[in-house]
Amino acid sequence: RKEPDSRGLQELFRQLGGSGSSKSSTAPAFALLANVCKDHSAMRPCIRLLQNALSLEPHSASYALNLIHAHEIVGDFEAAISTLVIFCERNSTLAIRGHLQEAAILTCQDLLAAVRDQDDFVAVGEAAKVFYSFRWRDECIEVHLHRCEDPTSSTVTQLTSQPGASRTLADSELDLLALSFTAAKIFFLQGRLSRLPAIYRLLEPVRALSATPLHTTLVRNEHAYYQAIGQILAHKSATFLEALPLQSSLQPPLRDVSPSANPLYLLGDSHSLTSAWSKLPSQRLVVPKLVTGVKQWHLRADGDFYPKAHFQCTVDSIPNGSEVVVLVGEIDCREGMLLAVERDKYQSVEEAMKTTLQQFMQVLISLVKRKHFKIFVHPVPPVLRETRHLVMAYNILYEQSIKSLPKAFAENIRWLDLLPQLLMTSPLVNEVLTAPSVTLALSLGPRLGQETHLREELALDGTHLSPAYVPLLLGAYQKAAAL
Repeated sequence: RKEPDSRGLQELFRQLGGSGSSKSSTAPAFALLANVCKDHSAMRPCIRLLQNALSLEPHSASYALNLIHAHEIVGDFEAAISTLVIFCERNSTLAIRGHLQEAAILTCQDLLAAVRDQDDFVAVGEAAKVFYSFRWRDECIEVHLHRCEDPTSSTVTQLTSQPGASRTLADSELDLLALSFTAAKIFFLQGRLSRLPAIYRLLEPVRALSATPLHTTLVRNEHAYYQAIGQILAHKSATFLEALPLQSSLQPPLRDVSPSANPLYLLGDSHSLTSAWSKLPSQRLVVPKLVTGVKQWHLRADGDFYPKAHFQCTVDSIPNGSEVVVLVGEIDCREGMLLAVERDKYQSVEEAMKTTLQQFMQVLISLVKRKHFKIFVHPVPPVLRETRHLVMAYNILYEQSIKSLPKAFAENIRWLDLLPQLLMTSPLVNEVLTAPSVTLALSLGPRLGQETHLREELALDGTHLSPAYVPLLLGAYQKAAAL
């Protein structure tokens, strides 16, 4: 879709007082128009408008957060971090204070030090003698410091809040917290894992301060990514520590990583994070290519909602001819198709599924044509009980669609036969999958979720698979690649 002419933006800036105006009353107008541009994937004007809004209101964490997310969408992580650094430098005293509004427990100056990896727990000369790990305990992500001479023992390095010491955070404080959450997300996506202990150590006491559950606030999405990444790294930490007595040469889980030669890219929604930075044979790595909140439906030919722009920018960042696992569709099953049927866009859920898949097959074909990818299609993970009947039905149609593609594309678009291995064996699972029946899966409804179970060791947070599933993913990939 063609973006607005730059002359139009110049005229807009002139009429609203210009990009250098000191009239802060125009900043909300810039921000509003930026969101309109974003909603239609016009990201360049969106970024310019948000930059102007932030220049007029340099103390607004909300404008800084929206600008950082816009940089995320176009895949410019360095610009996103630079925006955060500049904001913190200009607002070093901006703070979240304790439950009695006394001492600050998070300031922009603290966040800046964490982002710059100025570790106040380890002296420079000691840095090579220690490593960090994460532990998930009582809804908290603990940061542990280990010394290499005795790696199995550790010290918790973050402060803890006093019981009952909580209060309601203001919107501006939540925005500052969301900036911090997003920094953790970006560093994880970049493989800059050594930056994460300082950020989590800083933020965990603040999370505990909030009297309102953060998943019910306006920063729930940023918090969800922060918490999921923490739990993923806690699982990787536990796996590392369990193996440490047997193999002392293992790399600690919070060291920086970079893509090896010929990585396996995992392109998709938040489920793509679970296997991120996992090692494969021949020193290959799984490299995450996250498209936040993407649905298959967003990617249809006439769609222009911003996840489509994010998807396109992310695809452009993957080298031509790469092997790519595509993992998209869980959000369609969770909310998209049911809502479309409720609004009478389709007569049935099955019709909505088939229409969505017809559109998405064209997306996959276009990736093969344009980027020469070899695509491995990941089934939608059946984690949520409430939508398992929809996910199972969708995966049946999904696999049939992949295996019905024209021969010219079948060689480069292959299904990962992974679904049966994710669920505990039961008569009901066998009945649905042995002779795949969309009608049966849909007719069972919520009963399918109630009477079938995700394998216990694959559970992470109720939404995502645990990194323990990576060997299953590897096995399915090797099988499909050998066909």
